[in-house]
Amino acid sequence: MIQDKMLKPVTLEFNGKAGEYFRVWIVNVLLSIITLGIYSAWAKVRNKQYFYGNTILDGSPFEYTASPIAILKGRIIVVAVLVMVSILSQFFPLANIIFFAIFFLVTPWLVMRSMMFNAHYTSYRNLNFSFERNLVDAVKTFIGLTLLMIATLGLAYPWLIHAIQKYRVDNHGFGQYIFHFKSSIKAFYKYHVIGLLIVILTLVVVSMIFGGSMAAIMGPFNADPESNPASSSMASISLVFVSILYFVGYYLAYAYVQANVFNTVWSNTSLNKASAHVLTAQTVPLMAFKGKLATGKMFFIYLTNTLGIIVSVGLLIPWAKIRLARYRIESLDVSSLADLKVITANQQEQVGTIGSEMGDLLDIDIAM
Repeated sequence: MIQDKMLKPVTLEFNGKAGEYFRVWIVNVLLSIITLGIYSAWAKVRNKQYFYGNTILDGSPFEYTASPIAILKGRIIVVAVLVMVSILSQFFPLANIIFFAIFFLVTPWLVMRSMMFNAHYTSYRNLNFSFERNLVDAVKTFIGLTLLMIATLGLAYPWLIHAIQKYRVDNHGFGQYIFHFKSSIKAFYKYHVIGLLIVILTLVVVSMIFGGSMAAIMGPFNADPESNPASSSMASISLVFVSILYFVGYYLAYAYVQANVFNTVWSNTSLNKASAHVLTAQTVPLMAFKGKLATGKMFFIYLTNTLGIIVSVGLLIPWAKIRLARYRIESLDVSSLADLKVITANQQEQVGTIGSEMGDLLDIDIAM
């Protein structure tokens, strides 16, 4: 057990504002359309810089320093490959199947490279994060467990999600420290099973309500809905009502799973010395975290965000993103063993130019 009494709380807040972000977002959208997607690389950087720059840990913001040109190069490569496959598929019908097979096989490398790129260009107090070049675990996770999930008709899905989170956390580092994730697969199965039961229960309730309403409609009119305008109208209203009820149930299940996975991942994540690969009861991490998302609040945010986006024809997307980001960030407790200013200053002296050799490898971001 981590010795929590030795850790002191660290403030974490999000200062983003919907109106402010709207200006960033609308410019990104318009310029991406005008330039036929070319500006989307700059849009991605500006978007990340806004959210990172407004996430404040212990009084200092995070930074995202990636070059839009590197992202643009990657996107040009991706588009070129897609165009080539599209042309080939006109002459060779099997081209699409071969492409998807190759894409599936290279997915672990693409995911690893994307995480390396984003970590390398993310910094806090001028100290960059890092991501270990661990292709073996990536293959086991994104190919091995994906195939197992397919073979088990989805039964291995929670296992896959657990493995993805573990791969993502365990291979990230900060200076000469590494992140560590310690959680059982059992918790992930619990949350996904309960989420599935919510969906199933919703389907049962929806079916009963729709069946009952249709029986009531058919009774008085004694005719099928298509031959009677009144019964047809009532049937349409009933269908809309049960559809809304289904989506409400789905959002509740989704919010439950997302909130609990977030809490489990962060509450079992710590930042430790590079030598501390195995945590013991006596291990005191440099930093520890605790997720506190509430299912009810997440459900309300997801539902109202969706309604707002639909009603505004997409114009409230910035508002939706800001309020979700604020709730997620401010629902994360951070505690540290020592003063972060002292720790980052010491790490800058020890790390030096450790990241200089990454330049050539990270010159292009393949991820879209």
